[in-house]
Amino acid sequence: GDVVVGNNIKLKWLRQNCGVAPQAGATDEELDRYTRAVALELFGTLMFPDISQNSVPTYYLELVS
Repeated sequence: GDVVVGNNIKLKWLRQNCGVAPQAGATDEELDRYTRAVALELFGTLMFPDISQNSVPTYYLELVS
């Protein structure tokens, strides 16, 4: 309930859990996860923001997977 509200992912959760850039020597999986999180944040804040600007629709997940 704290992460997904309706069909939206809270950006606060995304930033807290995926917003830290991987350190040198990170695995490809860690780099992919961070890149996808940044892309989702860009979709939800700059490219296609909603009125609240605190969440991103889950249908954008298809674009970053």
